[in-house]
Amino acid sequence: MKRTKPFFWFLLLFAVGCFIGFLSISMIPESFFEDPFSLLVLILLWPVAALPTLLHEAGHLVFGLISGYRFVSFRVGSLTLVRGKGKLFFVRRKLQGTGGQCLMSPPDRAEHPVLLYMYGGVIFNFISFVIALVVFLLTDIVTLRILLAFFGFVSLFSAIINGIPVKPFGIPNDGFNAKQLSRDPVVRRAVDLQLLINEAAENGITIDQMPKEWFDLPPKEALTDPQVIATLIYRGSYLGACGDNDGMADVFRYALSLPDLLPIHRLSVKAGLFNYIILYQNADPLQLSGTDFSELLHYIGMRGNPDVSTAAYAYHALVRGDLDSAHDAWNDFDRVIRNYPEGLRITAQRDMAEIQNKVRSVFGQV
Repeated sequence: MKRTKPFFWFLLLFAVGCFIGFLSISMIPESFFEDPFSLLVLILLWPVAALPTLLHEAGHLVFGLISGYRFVSFRVGSLTLVRGKGKLFFVRRKLQGTGGQCLMSPPDRAEHPVLLYMYGGVIFNFISFVIALVVFLLTDIVTLRILLAFFGFVSLFSAIINGIPVKPFGIPNDGFNAKQLSRDPVVRRAVDLQLLINEAAENGITIDQMPKEWFDLPPKEALTDPQVIATLIYRGSYLGACGDNDGMADVFRYALSLPDLLPIHRLSVKAGLFNYIILYQNADPLQLSGTDFSELLHYIGMRGNPDVSTAAYAYHALVRGDLDSAHDAWNDFDRVIRNYPEGLRITAQRDMAEIQNKVRSVFGQV
C-alpha cells in the first residue's frame, strides 16, 4: 500500500487553514475594523476554532451511549474528564496527533454496533456546519456572520478530514477505523480489547491482573492493521508485567518488523527494548546490532512521554553514569505518569522502581 508522507498532511492542513482564513477575512467589511469590538471578535476566533473539536468528541459520546458503550474518558486538548472507580475527575493528558478523544468501553455482548460510535464525531461536525450555514444566511449581524463562517468552515473541514478513510500522519482516522471495523471482525475485536484494557486501567487494574485471554497472540495475517498491531504490543507489555521479559522482548522485536506499526507505538516499543537490553543483558543498546535506536535517542532529550523518560533514566544512569541527567529524566517521568490511568501508572512506576533498585545497587543512590 502506498504511504502518504507526513509532509503532505502538514501541507494540506496549512493550505486548508489559509483557505479558511482567507474566506473568513474576505467576508469582513472595511467598516468592521472601525468598531471598537472588532478586536474582541478576532480574539474569539480562537475558542470558536476549538469548538468543532469539542462537538466532534461529543458526537462520539452521544452515539456511543446510544450504541450501548460505557463512558470512560472525554478529552479536548489536554483537559480530560475521566470516570474511574465510580468517580468523575479531571486530569491533564495529551496524545500526539490528536486534538481530542472520547474513549468508551464496548457493550458486554459479542455483537454490537460500531459505526455510530466511530462516525458520531463526523455526524456532529456536519450537523454543526449545516446549522452554522443556515444561521449565517438568516442573520445580518456582521460579527455573528464572521464567527459563523469561521466555525462552519472548520466544522466542515473536521467532518471531511475525519470522515474520509485515510491515515493522516500515519494515524487512522474515524473513517478508516469505521471501514476496517465494519468488514473485519479481527479488527473489531482488537478495538474492543484496547477499550476494555483502558477501562480496566482507569479503574486501577494493572495489566498483569487483567484477563489473560485479552492478550492472546493476534492472527499473523491480520498484523497489517494498526489496531491489531496495538494488541500485539499489549501482549508484549503483559508478558513483561508477568515477569516474562524474554517473551516481551521477542514480541517487541517482531512488532518492529511490521511496516504498519504506528510511530507512537514504535517509540514505546523501542523504549521497552532499550530498557530490556540495559537491565537484563547488562549491555549498552547502542553497541548492539539488530535494532536502530537513533530515533529513540532523538526523543530522549525531550519531555512528556513516560516510556521515553524511563529509557532516558536507565540510559543516563546505567550506561553513561550521569546521575544528574538521570534525575532530570526521573522528574519528567514522575510529572507525566501521575495523570495516566491508575493501572498503567502502577505498572510504569513498578518498572521504574526496578531500574532504580539496580541504580541503587551500583551507585548507592538514585
